[in-house]
This record gives sequence, C-alpha cells and structure tokens, in this order.
Amino acid sequence: ISELVLMSKVSDILVAESMGLIVGVVARKKDRIFSLFVDTKQQRTGIGTALLQKAEQLAQKEGVYKMKIRASLFAVPFYLKHGYKKSTGVVSAHGLLYQPVIKILNPLQNLEITARGSL
Repeated sequence: ISELVLMSKVSDILVAESMGLIVGVVARKKDRIFSLFVDTKQQRTGIGTALLQKAEQLAQKEGVYKMKIRASLFAVPFYLKHGYKKSTGVVSAHGLLYQPVIKILNPLQNLEITARGSL
C-alpha cells in the first residue's frame, strides 16, 4: 500500500498495487473515509481490509478516536464485519442511497508495551 497526500477534500489517498496495477484505493480526511474501492477481480482477497486498517491507523496517529463513513448499501456488510455500526437509517443524497456507519477506534491497538525492571 502506497500513500499519496493531497491538499484538498481528502488528506490521504492510499493505493494498493499488484504487478504495477492499481487494485484498490481509499480516500480519507481526519475522521472520515470518503471512498474505498477494490477492483472487482480483486475483491475478497484482503485488499479492502488492508486499506481500511491503514486508513484507521493513520487516523489514530492524528488523535482520531472514531471513524465515520457514508457506506454504499452494497458495502455495508463489509464495514459491519470490520466493527462499524449503523449510526442512523438509510439516507438519500444527490439521488444516491447510503448508510452512515461509525466505529470507535481502539486507542490501545497501536500501543507498544515494554518491560522495565523486575517484578
């Protein structure tokens, strides 16, 4: 997974590549994921999970403790599988239906524990 940083609506665009081809992408800014797409031939291979986890890790490093996504109805099961919860009912905007989902990030997930002294 490589990273591009843009100064626009999104602050991070993470790209998954395979054999020189882009097979997945996620766009994120602060506590929001704006889009996560995986090539249809590469779905269910872990690429989406890896992109989502990397986006969450970057958010945590910025002090974000919860992530919000306007998930397409097709993608809702993917996000629920990864710990997201529906935050409201289905919403319509600009002719599209989406399901808002939210996840409280584990602040201890990236915690490093080292032993000091003896017990």
